[in-house]
Amino acid sequence: MITIYWHCLETTATDEDEKFVAGALDQLAQHLRKEPTKLPISIKRLGDEPELARKVAEKLNRLNDQLYTFSDCAADIADVLPIDKAYTAKLLVYCSPHGHIAVAAQRKNPDARWGGTCGPLAAVYKPNDKNGVFHEALHLLGADECYREDDPYQKKPDCNRDGCIMEYEPTENTCEDWPFLCDKNVRIIRDLAKQVENRMLLF
Repeated sequence: MITIYWHCLETTATDEDEKFVAGALDQLAQHLRKEPTKLPISIKRLGDEPELARKVAEKLNRLNDQLYTFSDCAADIADVLPIDKAYTAKLLVYCSPHGHIAVAAQRKNPDARWGGTCGPLAAVYKPNDKNGVFHEALHLLGADECYREDDPYQKKPDCNRDGCIMEYEPTENTCEDWPFLCDKNVRIIRDLAKQVENRMLLF
């Protein structure tokens, strides 16, 4: 089982923010459990595990120090997230576009205007953008970008789907029809599902 924890970082986060993130991730998980990916996935609220939430908060708070990078934070969070049958859990943080996590993510990658992912840590900082939540969560599962690094508005030649969720700026209609991934990324997620299934048989 792959687990994605979610957390609304800001102290000003509202119940609506929490409902939005939980709803978006639950919707994505329902899609992923179906064909063509069939990924066993669990979505959990970080705050429901207070000790884990405390450890994660310590790492996230260190991003106020500019010498502590988004990559450093991702590596440290990997050390505290639980492991289920050899798979480390993942964490998606929903935060302000002006907060210290968003600033750290954009220091790592100036093109990360709406969200960023490194290892088991994803940050989404464009308000109420379901596409952004889907995009960064799929990165946590191994999905690859479908845009060229030297020109984000140009699609990579191995992306064969118009409106793929892994494009640089998915449109509002991108995630209406499942699967909203190109064949390349469907294969990546399906391969992960097979790995999970095989490892579950070993335990």
